[in-house]
Amino acid sequence: MKTSIVMPLIDENSTPAIERRVSFDAVEIREYNRILTDNPATSNGPPIGLGWVYFPEDTITLDLDTYESYQCDLRRSRRELTIPSVVREEILLSEGYTRSEIAKVVRETRKIRERRNISFHHQKYDKIDERVEELKRAIKSTPMICTKGGGTLARSHRDSFSLYR
Repeated sequence: MKTSIVMPLIDENSTPAIERRVSFDAVEIREYNRILTDNPATSNGPPIGLGWVYFPEDTITLDLDTYESYQCDLRRSRRELTIPSVVREEILLSEGYTRSEIAKVVRETRKIRERRNISFHHQKYDKIDERVEELKRAIKSTPMICTKGGGTLARSHRDSFSLYR
């Protein structure tokens, strides 16, 4: 049996909605190689990801109903999907990575996480920094006139105070 998703698209130039259908009737399950990545989302240990190479001989094709009947009892929680760092390291070693390659990437991802953390905590100051930069640009663009004492004054008081509105 095919599963269909119907999504009406409304074209701004015409009144009737255009109906598009997407159907699924089979699921292809492939096994891909695992690679060392630079994803800083891991809390510790090496980040692991899927490569582009898959193994056609291990590919399984199931009709959608059969797949769904198997999946309904096999749904896993987020915690169950987490791979411990020790296991990730063993997987990468079995894929041919060296301990030094893994350690180098772990250090790099830790630095990326630290930079993201700093950036996250400093974002509350972004609005203030933007305003300060606007004020600097406004001051630089304010025409100045020279006085007898050698100092400079803004052309008028109104120009000076317009910066602070």
